[in-house]
Amino acid sequence: MAEIQVFKTKITHACVLIKSNEPQVNNLSQVFVFPNQMEECKEYIKERTSMLNYLEKSINSAKQFHNTCVKEAIENISGRAEQKEREKLMLDSNKHLENESNMLEVAVIQWLNKIEFRKDELLQQSALMTSSQDSHNHTVSNTSCQERSTGATTPQERNIRVRRPLLEVPTFSGNYRGFSTFWSEFESLIQSDDDLQ
Repeated sequence: MAEIQVFKTKITHACVLIKSNEPQVNNLSQVFVFPNQMEECKEYIKERTSMLNYLEKSINSAKQFHNTCVKEAIENISGRAEQKEREKLMLDSNKHLENESNMLEVAVIQWLNKIEFRKDELLQQSALMTSSQDSHNHTVSNTSCQERSTGATTPQERNIRVRRPLLEVPTFSGNYRGFSTFWSEFESLIQSDDDLQ
């Protein structure tokens, strides 16, 4: 009987080891706050991914240790010669497992799912940053190639390079007779100018 108590103690210690990860898992409920700068964001994703991998490995190792302890206890009980003794020890260890570890197994599955979800979130953010950076690089390289070949600039660049004078936009007085004059002035100043669209 004292031998079974050793296994029960090992199982209890394994459960405590698993539970020691709970505060870190609870911190995963907080929203990730990604920095605005690209390099800082990459570093943030790298740190968080590393932390999640460590936490996942820690939980899996503790769970594996727990499973090994349970397996050893069952093998020890099954190796007993007397049927009544086996049944008594099995009931006792089963009661201990119900108290200590059955609900913990469900919690471990939930924790690992939460970790996986947060890792996916980081992966999506990383992919989004990469695609954003690629499209930006592609746009910049196309624009510079186009400028070299044609000498033309895009409307966006013209707005940056050329400062336009302040326009006096005519106002419509509300008199229907003056509408055609208003419209021709408005059209020539604003609507026909491609740079203002």
